[in-house]
Amino acid sequence: MREIILDTEVSGLTPEAGDKLIEIGAIELIDGIPTGKMYHQYINPDKEIDEISVSIHGLSSDFLKNYPTFSQIADEFLEFIGNAAFLIAHNAFFDMKFINYELTQANKKPIPNKKFIDTFELAKSIFPGTRNNFIAVCDRLNIKMPEDADKTIPSILQNCQLLSLVYPELLKKIAKKR
Repeated sequence: MREIILDTEVSGLTPEAGDKLIEIGAIELIDGIPTGKMYHQYINPDKEIDEISVSIHGLSSDFLKNYPTFSQIADEFLEFIGNAAFLIAHNAFFDMKFINYELTQANKKPIPNKKFIDTFELAKSIFPGTRNNFIAVCDRLNIKMPEDADKTIPSILQNCQLLSLVYPELLKKIAKKR
């Protein structure tokens, strides 16, 4: 089974208010194992990014101004995710909201909700009543980046690699609960 682990960075919280995707990272899994195929793209939001957002992700409008807009990379992104059974992300429905808004704006079909697996929701079902942000889940599962991990790749892809370790552990815990 082919799955895609993905992460995004955005210029704000609400695509309907003009906030945009500014970075996408994704890695391919086949039968739960990373294949080494990765997708990474910085995206020009064609708007100013406020200082609060820049302080969170470090991506400024000035840095992004020479990168393509989402509509220019939409086909390339869709080609990478291709026939994936699922798109897996921590807080996936937030990412999905932005991806589908941008796809619609680029005259592309949105990705159905049923294609997304949200590891935040999985973690909440396993660890109810606790913090389940990505760092907390990694800590709780005692998952860290391997020592031999490629630290030269963008941090968003490092997050995807880390999530590729977290996701199967969450699935194991869910299977044990049943």
